[in-house]
Amino acid sequence: MDSLALKKIVLMVVFLLSTTAFLSAWISYKPDDVVAAVDEVVDAVDEVIDETLSLNRPINFSDDLNEVYSIPFRKKERSLVPEKYLSNRQENAGPNYLPYIEKQPEECEARIVITVKSSADHFEHREAIRESWASNKHDLENLKVVFLVGKGKTDEIDKQVGKEYLEHKDLLIGNYIDSYQNLTIKAMTGIAWRKKNCLRSEFVLAVDDDTFVDLDQMKNHLHRLPESEDFIECSERTVTKGKVWREGQWAVSADQYEFDVYPNYCNGPCYLMPSQTADVLLGASQTTKPDHPADDVFISGILRVKSEIPLIQYSRTGAPGWCRELNNRKPRLPQRMVKEHRKTTQL
Repeated sequence: MDSLALKKIVLMVVFLLSTTAFLSAWISYKPDDVVAAVDEVVDAVDEVIDETLSLNRPINFSDDLNEVYSIPFRKKERSLVPEKYLSNRQENAGPNYLPYIEKQPEECEARIVITVKSSADHFEHREAIRESWASNKHDLENLKVVFLVGKGKTDEIDKQVGKEYLEHKDLLIGNYIDSYQNLTIKAMTGIAWRKKNCLRSEFVLAVDDDTFVDLDQMKNHLHRLPESEDFIECSERTVTKGKVWREGQWAVSADQYEFDVYPNYCNGPCYLMPSQTADVLLGASQTTKPDHPADDVFISGILRVKSEIPLIQYSRTGAPGWCRELNNRKPRLPQRMVKEHRKTTQL
């Protein structure tokens, strides 16, 4: 479609929407309604332009793609987030996450920081990562891999974690109980630690300990990303119109989250963002109580919407492929992690 045709479409939409909105607001004689009508018109026009230019459609990734774009942030996403998260009132203040850290890696000079959420007793998972995708010294140049763990269920687990820390110095150990309910605190301690200790970092990648990362492909992918703007890339999968479960492992009560659908967010195993975006989210977290246990919803959904940060979103079968979930629920994950690495290195 040429630019003249686009202009005609936009002008027609502006005329129709503005006429309808302003007539409705004028009849009601309420100034607030007029302001709301203007916001609706602006948002609707933006959607028409982006739809025409295919800017709000998920990307179907291919290796010959030179650049990727973020889907423009839509203010209507804020209507899917409870006011208690969006407001900056003192009673909703979040904690300083640094005091949660009990032991930490040494300061880093890395360009890319990868935080790996890991259960305290997943010793074999962490070792499999060290022996597979995080094993190549060349791949690890300008890169820091940090495992995020909390307090284990037993003193023996904590003792083993302490030995592991002394041996590898790549654990960020928190003083919180290692549980599903504390996943958000775990993830936020990683973001806070990175800001304080990795001052030269440009990107932050958050993954789970059942995720395989092809570091070469990931590094080659970075040049495709937008420059000098905030975004979160859902590198593995985007959850759209995600249901708020009221029962089961991921249950959230209506008192905690009153809506039935979440804003779009990145599936937990893998999401990437510039360090500057991570800093924005950390800032927003200071006025946001971390009472939602799902860190992917909290960070790439709630905090993202509060900060009005756009997503880079791929189609369900069109993700870049350098980040692959191997699924903790299937058996022999450490062996599968090493096997995946061998397959990659043979290509």
